[in-house]
Amino acid sequence: MHSKSSLQAAFDAVKERQAGLTLDFNTPLSDVHITQSLRGRTLLCTGGSSGFGAAFVTAFAKSAEDTAVILADLDVEKGIALQDALKAEGCAVKFIRTDVTDWESQVNLFRAALAWLSEISPGRSIDHVICSAGVLGGSLDIEPSHPAELDYKNLQPKPPSAKGIATGLTGSMYTAQLALKYGMSLHVGHDTALADKSLLLLGSLASYSGIALQSDYTASKWGVRGLFRSLLNDETSASCQVRINMLAPFFTATPLIPAQMLLYLKAKGVKFARIEDVEAAAMRILVDKRIHGRAVSVDVSGPFDLQDDWSGAYGATVLEGGIVQGNLSMPLVQVSQPRSRD
Repeated sequence: MHSKSSLQAAFDAVKERQAGLTLDFNTPLSDVHITQSLRGRTLLCTGGSSGFGAAFVTAFAKSAEDTAVILADLDVEKGIALQDALKAEGCAVKFIRTDVTDWESQVNLFRAALAWLSEISPGRSIDHVICSAGVLGGSLDIEPSHPAELDYKNLQPKPPSAKGIATGLTGSMYTAQLALKYGMSLHVGHDTALADKSLLLLGSLASYSGIALQSDYTASKWGVRGLFRSLLNDETSASCQVRINMLAPFFTATPLIPAQMLLYLKAKGVKFARIEDVEAAAMRILVDKRIHGRAVSVDVSGPFDLQDDWSGAYGATVLEGGIVQGNLSMPLVQVSQPRSRD
């Protein structure tokens, strides 16, 4: 249990790093700024073969000279295809098959990544990490059945899916620990003005509400948000030289969403965020050395700061504004309808 003074010191440290910063995504950073900030820098991205991950990998690899990208994914075919396509354009990209739910697989990922980087340049380490791996998982089956069925040997109840939790939450925890402990060479110390490091977690607006009966996915995204906050609310992590941030996009048309669900959401009038805006938000977070302890969402209007802190009611104020403006379709992300408190 932390003392009041130690927690206050942690909060003050985070506030100091955010002081005077207003995230204005309507004024994007120039290509020159991006190039200067990422020249010679390295990215490791899990779930990098498709969807958001592929967008992040591609944007970073093409952003500047001498970048290096480690693309980690379970999908070998897509991973190699993206690696080869980017290498054909002169980018330094290494695909490493990784099961993020398996600790040893992630340990091997970081071993192989650091060995490859040393071949490029001795002593080179990982600068930026994006935990982008995630799956939708299955629905929670709460259809009532007679309890006598528990006694029927041929009707063995099936457990609910926990693939989303294993991939999105446990996988992100594994990646975060290995990156901060070994991957970023923090043991030697760095001048943060010269050696910027960052960890970007991929949450969702489901991290703040929920998708009906998609309990596996929703729990994983709430968990990622908890991981994000836990890395900030401690004097050790608050003084860490690595910037910690989270992306929490609204519905976006990526391979994560099955075609049938995509059609259903469109029929309901859901306004989808653009994957290009999510990519741009991620690049802004990686490039802007002032951004630390921020949760950034993306809806149909583009990226915005969720203000996930005490003064912003932990995102509630901004989310309410999005619902009023019609950018967010709240009935589809609520856990339940409002209930009377009487």
